[in-house]
Amino acid sequence: MEYNILSTSLRLKVGVLLKRRIIRLFDGRTVRSNLTSINNNNQRALSAPTKGNNMWFLILIGILAILYLALDSFVIIPGPNFGVHLRFGKRTGRIYEEGFGWKIPFIDTVQLFSTELTTIPVGAEFTTTDKLQISIKGTLQFRADPRISDDKRDIDENARDRKGKNTFFSMSEDIIKEGIEDALKSLLGGLGGTYEGKQFIKNRQALGDMINSILRLAIPLHLNHNPITCGRPGCKLKEQKVSVSKLKNFYNTHWREVQESLKGEKNRTEECSRYELRYGIDIETFALATVKFSQKTEEAFETDQQAKAREEAFEHKLSMAEKAKERLGANAQEALDAADVSLDPAVKKQVVSVQGPAGVLGGIVNKMGGQ
Repeated sequence: MEYNILSTSLRLKVGVLLKRRIIRLFDGRTVRSNLTSINNNNQRALSAPTKGNNMWFLILIGILAILYLALDSFVIIPGPNFGVHLRFGKRTGRIYEEGFGWKIPFIDTVQLFSTELTTIPVGAEFTTTDKLQISIKGTLQFRADPRISDDKRDIDENARDRKGKNTFFSMSEDIIKEGIEDALKSLLGGLGGTYEGKQFIKNRQALGDMINSILRLAIPLHLNHNPITCGRPGCKLKEQKVSVSKLKNFYNTHWREVQESLKGEKNRTEECSRYELRYGIDIETFALATVKFSQKTEEAFETDQQAKAREEAFEHKLSMAEKAKERLGANAQEALDAADVSLDPAVKKQVVSVQGPAGVLGGIVNKMGGQ
């Protein structure tokens, strides 16, 4: 019995121990499971914000890229300017006028040019038929013309429909200045072979009108004269193209018609002179400032006048010396000394000459007096 009781008691104790062991075992698995779950949740919690940040960063980059492309796809041309459209750095012919315009980002660019009035000094020298040099100086006022290109049809086309390459794009003030001055030298050189120097100086207004007519009109007035419709009463010129020898008189007598034609040129937008087409500009006016003999000619005139003055002074001195010799009975040198003192009272002279009492000039006076 005791054994049985002990056995029963032993079995109970063993059962209790096993039960506790099993409970601990399952409780441990639960704890480990719980720990594993917590760790997994923590990793998700840590990784979730990183993936979210990357996503927002990519979205921000995309928005900025879209915004940049949108801003780079349109241009605003401020006044007074025009823009030349370039694709891969080459002119396409398209012109942007003042205001808003579109272009392809990265591929297209627009280069601005001012349409404000520009003033440059120009001048020229040429030789006249009497071998004198004339110098003219003035100022040329012009602005860039967006209509002019290597395709003449572009003048009548809308800015965005033009196909030719803009001419002013490749110009500079120095190129324009040199070109206009060369044109003036050629023009005036031809006139110089017909007219004398004084005629250019006396007819300054006519010369200025002629230069403006040539630089600004598609056909200068002297090459497009109509004897029937000529507005000047009593015009006797019968030729349509006025000859060089008559240009001075033509521009002197037709000045009113020239001014009216030059004023109307601004309303004839399709009209451009050969020089405007050549340089891609719209010439406002040429203001002729001076027409005079060149510096070399002025110096030659001065030298000639000084020589003439010395000659006249010498002749006058000889004349006075001869009178002194006749009236005072003085010898030739004394007569010359008296003439010097008479011409300039501040002169005090005592002449000693190796040529004798008369000296060189005295000998001339003696010869004139018949001695």
